This record gives sequence, structure tokens and C-alpha cells, in this order.
Amino acid sequence: MKKTQLINDPIVGPINVTDILPVIEHPRFQLMRYRRQMGASHLIFPSATHTRFAHSLGAYKRTHDRMTWWLESKIVSKREARDLEIYAATHDIGHGPLSHLIEPLCSQNHNQHGLDLLEE
Repeated sequence: MKKTQLINDPIVGPINVTDILPVIEHPRFQLMRYRRQMGASHLIFPSATHTRFAHSLGAYKRTHDRMTWWLESKIVSKREARDLEIYAATHDIGHGPLSHLIEPLCSQNHNQHGLDLLEE
């Protein structure tokens, strides 16, 4: 039996990450700990410190909760639910530092970069 791994979030509460621990432990996912969801907004709004890591975990939790309900209602299959949960967790993985602020200077947008990272 797997030991349950929980991450406590002040917004969505405890998040059970047991099933996606290999995704969260990946170095590419861990980089999101240091990337702000709000870009450089914290320079004007000091409390705008939400990271892409925290945001992605919250997106995973909300998606997981919805998928549990959809599975019970037979709206999605187990495979579809799992795919959507992983997508929610990794949807911001292609963002670089400073979010959309520097994207015009990059050779590709964050969506394409995220796909490239996931294929890697």
C-alpha cells in the first residue's frame, strides 16, 4: 500500500498528490516553485506572490475533484480523468521566468515550449 502524500494549500486545502508524485518530483515541475504566476506584479502588489507550482497543484486538486464526480456520473473514463488531471498539473510547465512579460522575446510561446518539455 502506498503512503498517502499530502500538500497543504491555504486556498484549496489538503491536496493528495500520491498518484502524481513522480510528476511533481520531476526537476521541470520543481522549477515552477520559483516562477511567479503573476509575473512581475509582486513589484507593485506585494502580496501577488502566488507561484506556478502552487497554482498547478491547485488546478490539479480542482480537476481531480471534478473528475471524481464525472467518473461516478460516467461522463469520463478512468483514462480520460487521469489525462485531464495530469494536464491540469502540468499546464504551466512551459512558462519561463516573468511569465508572459518576456514571451515576445522568446523563440516559441509557452504552450509549445511546454509540449516540447513534456515530449522530452
